[in-house]
Amino acid sequence: MTPLRSPILAICLIQLAACTVPRSVIESARVTPHKHVRAGLGSSYNIPTAFIGKSVTALKEGIESGIEDTLILDQQTINVMDAAVSYALDPLTTSTDLYLRYGLVPNLDVRYKWAGGVHTFDAQFQWMGSADHYPVITQEGLNGSFAVQYSGNKFKLPDYAGDVQELLGFEFKRKDVLFKFLFSQSLGEDEEEYGHLGFGFVYHRAFIRYDFNPIPIITMASGAGPAPAPLPDILEDLPGGSNSYGSLGTYLNFRVGYKHVFLYGSLAMYWQNYREYPLFAGHTFKAKGLTFIPSFGLQFEL
Repeated sequence: MTPLRSPILAICLIQLAACTVPRSVIESARVTPHKHVRAGLGSSYNIPTAFIGKSVTALKEGIESGIEDTLILDQQTINVMDAAVSYALDPLTTSTDLYLRYGLVPNLDVRYKWAGGVHTFDAQFQWMGSADHYPVITQEGLNGSFAVQYSGNKFKLPDYAGDVQELLGFEFKRKDVLFKFLFSQSLGEDEEEYGHLGFGFVYHRAFIRYDFNPIPIITMASGAGPAPAPLPDILEDLPGGSNSYGSLGTYLNFRVGYKHVFLYGSLAMYWQNYREYPLFAGHTFKAKGLTFIPSFGLQFEL
C-alpha cells in the first residue's frame, strides 16, 4: 500500500478549484450600443460558506490508497469524496475573467466570456432606458435589462495530481443557466458618461452529472482482525447519477471612468441547497449555504 497524505491532497483540491461557475455580475443594465464593442479583463473570487469546513477536514485527515490496484474504503476516503464533490459543486477559488460584448441590434447585445477555463455565453435585452434605443419604457437615468447566460464545465484534476482522480474514478460534468434581472443608474449627464451604479437579482439553475467508478478492488479498512477483504457488493452499486439545484442571488456593482476606460467592481451573493449526492457505503453528501462573489477589473469601450 502507498500512502497519499494531506500535502499532496491539499494541492490537488486547491488546484481542482480552478474552474467554477461564472456567477459574477459586472454588467450595466444598459446594453452595448448597436455595432459597438466592450471588452474587459478582471478577477473574480468564489467564496462558499458551506464547504470550507468540510474541505479542511478532508485535507487534515488525508487518505491512504494503493496506487496500483487497491483503494481502502474508510471514513477518510468518504471525507475525500465529500471534499471532491463539494469543490466540484462550488469551489473556494479565484479566476481570471476575459470578455467581449457586441451590440448585435438596438436593445440587444451578446457576450463571450472566458472565466478561468470555463466558456460562457449570454444575451442581454434592454427593456427600460435611454431614448437612443428603440422605444422602451423611459425613466430618467435608470436602465433595466433581462439577460440569459449559459456555461458548461467538466471537472478535472491537474496532471501532477497523480492517480487520485483515477483511483476514485470521479467524473463530474455540469451545465449552468443564469437568468439576470439588471438595473442601473447612469452617472453623468450623457448616458453612462462616467459609468453607472447597478443592482439586481439572479436565478441560477445547475444541471449535474457525476460518477464514482474506482479501480476494481475495494477493501474496507479495519483496526483489528483479519485483513480487509474485497467488497464486490459495493462494486455492484456504484454511486453516481444526475441532479439539479437552483440558486437565488442578488448583487451590487459599479463602473467609473471616462470615454474609453472604466474601472468596475461587483459583489454578488447566492443562497442554494445543493441537494443530495449518494456516495459509498450508504453515505450521502448534502449541503446548503451562501456563496459570496466579489470581482473587479477594467472595461474598455471600443
